[in-house]
Amino acid sequence: MKRVLSWFACLVVLLIYTGLSSAAEGLSAIGPESSSDRAIVFGGDHDYPPYEYINEKGEAAGFHIDLIRAVCEAVGRRVNVQLKDWSEVRRGLENTGDIDVVAMFYLPEREAVVDFSEPHSIEYSQIFVRKNNSSIHSFEDLAGKTIIIMRGSFTEDYFKSHPLNATFVLVDTEPEALRLLSASEYDAALVGQYVGRKVLQRYRLSNITTAGTPVLPREYCLAVAEGRRGLLKDLNMGLRIVKATGKFEEIHQKWFGDLSAEGWPLRKIARYGAVVLGPLLLLIGLTLTWTWSLKKQVHQRTKELQNELAERKLAEQGLRDSKAELNELNVQFKTILEGISINITLVDPDLRIVWTNLAPSAESRSGSDESDREYCRSVCGRSTARCSDCPVVQCFEKSEYSESLITSADERKWEVRVFPLKTPEGETERAIIMASDITEKVRLQVEASISNRLASLGILAAGVAHEINNPNGLILLHIPMLQKCFEEVLPILNRHFDDPEDVYIAGLPYYRFQEEVPRIFLDVQDSARRIRQIVEDLKNFARENPMNAMEPVNVNDAVQVAVRLARHAIDKATDYFDASYGENLPPVKGNIQQLEQLMVNLIMNACEAVPDRTRPISITTGMDAGARINIIRVIDRGAGMDPETVGHAMDPFFTTRREKGGTGLGLSICSRIVKEHGGTIRIESVPDKQTCVTVCLPFMSEEAAQ
Repeated sequence: MKRVLSWFACLVVLLIYTGLSSAAEGLSAIGPESSSDRAIVFGGDHDYPPYEYINEKGEAAGFHIDLIRAVCEAVGRRVNVQLKDWSEVRRGLENTGDIDVVAMFYLPEREAVVDFSEPHSIEYSQIFVRKNNSSIHSFEDLAGKTIIIMRGSFTEDYFKSHPLNATFVLVDTEPEALRLLSASEYDAALVGQYVGRKVLQRYRLSNITTAGTPVLPREYCLAVAEGRRGLLKDLNMGLRIVKATGKFEEIHQKWFGDLSAEGWPLRKIARYGAVVLGPLLLLIGLTLTWTWSLKKQVHQRTKELQNELAERKLAEQGLRDSKAELNELNVQFKTILEGISINITLVDPDLRIVWTNLAPSAESRSGSDESDREYCRSVCGRSTARCSDCPVVQCFEKSEYSESLITSADERKWEVRVFPLKTPEGETERAIIMASDITEKVRLQVEASISNRLASLGILAAGVAHEINNPNGLILLHIPMLQKCFEEVLPILNRHFDDPEDVYIAGLPYYRFQEEVPRIFLDVQDSARRIRQIVEDLKNFARENPMNAMEPVNVNDAVQVAVRLARHAIDKATDYFDASYGENLPPVKGNIQQLEQLMVNLIMNACEAVPDRTRPISITTGMDAGARINIIRVIDRGAGMDPETVGHAMDPFFTTRREKGGTGLGLSICSRIVKEHGGTIRIESVPDKQTCVTVCLPFMSEEAAQ
């Protein structure tokens, strides 16, 4: 019965339209192209169900096919449907002119090449993912992902003017996009919601589901080549007729709604016939009498609609521009905050994080569902319990700015500043926390302090060395003279004593005196030379030599100087010290003082590691010609370290001997020196057995050596 009534209404509108066409001579200049006998060529996608596709019988089917046929029938035009690849259809419409009409989503950027009719429906895009994908829940989650979209579609055109930080994979049809998603490792596909559901049902893609709510709403229109205003007016008129007669709702219900309907009884049909058909027949009779009066009204209304449509487009364009500008500012703001090295966090009075600029992988990221997210644990690595010295707690308690230096559980240093956000009543409802990791800054300050002390010690050592060198020089100067005097006096003494066995000098028998005194001269001279060498080593070690003063260095020389400087500690720590030096080691490009400091630190660590003098310490040098590196190994048979301690051994301020005065900077400084020389340092340790520290330094290039 509904269909009968719809056809009667359609007949009435057709009669009105026919009367208007015959009577409105003033509109002939801008009237529809209804006088043309050529069939309208409608182009569509061959695989875009349920809108347009080729069915199992090889025929064109779909919502748009039925709609364009109804529209053309309403305005008395013939239509020829051609379904091809979408790229060919667009080329035929925009370039070659082979296609007259297509169904196309409205985009302002497309108005440069096509003209759009009034919108006939609204469509959305839907995000489709595989069921095992748990990382995509909304449109924002598509950033950084690989997305499959249709080439030449609304989605591709949209992202050209609204860039998204994602990788796009282009396919020819939207069903192909879902099939590719089902069979590949791509993250998501973005297709029309109705098309997607139809494809999932047709191809039984059971491993695909939707993610989030539909996105990217857009208006579906009929589009013609730019400038074909007559054809466009025919299409607009046809759309109005189809909607007025209820035909549009019938087509839409056929393809998208529940088609089952309850049958109408004859009594209801008769009642509707009496109520509806009578006025319709009367209306048909009256239509021809007042058709002439519609001429001015239609013309005036057309102008009003055109002006209204132009204003609407301007308003919509302004809204789009404002939204795009707001989105761009939002992205820029987030990018700036996430690029700042300072941790900026917004917390509530319970210390739960509302927002933070930490990396997305951080468990405290805004939007997490965890109920126990707290600032101290998430940012500074502290326990979840509130601390009395926490500046965040103090800020909420006193409602004023607070700051503090915090040492986290992993021994890192944090400078924390907290700013209250107050309500109009003066209550602190939230707080902004700015936390700076100053571990490196503190480490450099401590190293600078140590360096200053070492510099002062170096100045003192240089003065002491000068004072030692003066008397030591006299010893070295006079010993040869005394030795020569003894050699010249000895023959005289031999002639003077008749029976030398009864002669004692300095408590020694004469024959022992002859043997011991020359040996004493040699020992004194050797000791003086050793004093001079040690003093020279101390002066060189304390001499300022900046890191940019790189020069060829023999690894063995640096190790030998370090051994001499640390000899007292070595002799005190063990009775079993061994040093083995490789031969013909190629030079490395480095700073001799820095390498000596590296070796002194490693030797002192080894001495502190051995519990008694029976545990040996050894140093070996060698090279790996294939890898072009010199290798230094310091091995002690001491207490060793467990894997966790080894993992933190080179962290600044980490030490297991803090109660004995350890600063935790020795191995940290060693690691920095090795890295500055382009090398590597590795620690291998077995608890209660031994520790081996291996330093690898690259050969100096032949060009630099020359």
